[in-house]
Amino acid sequence: MREQFDILHTLLMISLGLAIFLFKALALDPTDSLWKTTRFGDNPADARPLATFGNVIDLLHAEMPSDSDNDNDKTVKLYWRLHNEPIDHDYSSALRMRDPQGHLIAQATSFMPGRLASSNWLPGAYVVDVIDLAVPPFTPPLDEPYRYEVSLFDAKTQTALSVINAAGDPQNVKIVIGERLHHRPASDLPVDSGQKRAAALHESPSFPDEAAGGDVLSISWTWQKGRSSYAADDLMAQIRWINRDSGQTYAVAARPLVNGYPFPDWPPGEINRGHHDIIVPPHIPDGLYGLGIQLLDAAQKPLGEITRLGGQMTLRQPPRDFAAPDFAFATEAIWDNGIILRGYSFRAPNELQLIWQTKHLLTENLRLFVHALDERGLITAQWDGVPVDWTRPTTGWLPDEYVTTRHNLTLPAGEYRLRLGWYHPTSGQRIGTGDADALTLNKRLRIE
Repeated sequence: MREQFDILHTLLMISLGLAIFLFKALALDPTDSLWKTTRFGDNPADARPLATFGNVIDLLHAEMPSDSDNDNDKTVKLYWRLHNEPIDHDYSSALRMRDPQGHLIAQATSFMPGRLASSNWLPGAYVVDVIDLAVPPFTPPLDEPYRYEVSLFDAKTQTALSVINAAGDPQNVKIVIGERLHHRPASDLPVDSGQKRAAALHESPSFPDEAAGGDVLSISWTWQKGRSSYAADDLMAQIRWINRDSGQTYAVAARPLVNGYPFPDWPPGEINRGHHDIIVPPHIPDGLYGLGIQLLDAAQKPLGEITRLGGQMTLRQPPRDFAAPDFAFATEAIWDNGIILRGYSFRAPNELQLIWQTKHLLTENLRLFVHALDERGLITAQWDGVPVDWTRPTTGWLPDEYVTTRHNLTLPAGEYRLRLGWYHPTSGQRIGTGDADALTLNKRLRIE
C-alpha cells in the first residue's frame, strides 16, 4: 500500500507540474495575458534591459511599428518588469513621437502598463504594455525618420523617473526606443486644389497672449500647395509682429514651410504641417502687437499680402544694462558662438557673480552650468539652468548688453576650483571655448 501511495503521489505531482507547464506555455505566454515569463529566456531576471527607470522598473524590450506602415495609427509594445522587489507605487508610461528637430508630434499615455497597477506586479514576470499612438493628419513624410521615446512617471505626483546608467547614476528621464519613417496614409493623400496661389495657409499657428524678448515659441502651421507657377519654388514663410500703435512691422528669419520636406516635392493639393521654434525679437519695443505670416519666394521676395492672424500679443522687454558693472577679476574668455565672459567676483560666503556679453544676436536658447570641484576634482556643488532664474535666455541678449548671473553654491569649508560653460539642452552638446568645452576660473573659491 505504501508503495502504491508513493507511486500515485509521484504521478500526481508529475501531472500537476505538466499541467502548470502547459498552461504557462500554451495559455499564458503566447497570449496577450497579464503575466508572461519565457520570452526573454528561462530566467527573465537575467535578461538585459533596454533601460532601468529609478532602479525600480526595467524596460526589457520595445516592438516598433513597421517601417513600411502607411497608417496614422501606430502600435508600440513595451515589455516591463520589476527591477528587483515588489513596489508600493503605481507608475504610468508615456510614448512620444518627435521629428528630427525634437518637436513633439504625437504622444500617448498608458496609465496601467500591461493593464495592471505596477504595485501588483510579480517579481520575475513581465507585462506587455500595448500603446496605440494617433499621429495627427497632415504629418509630412520627411526624408529623415521620426524618433520614438519612452518615459515612466509616478501616477500620483506626475514625477518622471530617471533612467539609471551602468554606473548607477541618473542620466535622463526618457529613452529613445527607435526611429521610423512616416508614410502618408490614403486619407492624407493630396486633394484637388483649385486655388491659384502657390500655397495657402490651411491652419494658423497659435501664440501666447504675452511674451518677453528672446522667448522661444514652438509653433505649428499647416499649408496646402496650390497650382500657380510659384508652386515649383522652394517657398518659405516669415512671422511678423505688427505694432498696434505705430504700425511698424518686425520680422524674424524666414522658415521652410516644412523642415525636411522641400516644397517642390509636394504634389499639388497636398496639405502638410510644419513645426518650428520662433524667437520673439529681443530688439523691438514694448507694446501691443498683432501677428501675421508673410509667404516668400525662393529669392526671399514677398508673395502677396501679409496674412493677419487672430489674437494679439503684449510684448515686454527685460531691464537691460549697457554700462559695465564692477567685478573683481577680468577675463576675456570667448565661446565659439560669441558669448564672452567679461569678469567675475565672489560675493558673500559662497556666491559667484559672472558678467556676460555678446557681440551679436544669439539664435540658440542655451543652458549655463557652474561646477565647484574639490581637491580630488569631484563635483561638490553645481548650478544649471537658464540665466537669471530662467528669465534671461541667451536668445534675448542684445549685442553689447551686460548680463549678470549669480550662483549660490552650498559648500563645506575648503578651497574649490570653479568650472563653467554652456550646452544645448536637447542634445547635451557643450559649446567650445578655445580647445576646451568648459572654462576653469583662475581664482579659487575659499569657504571658511
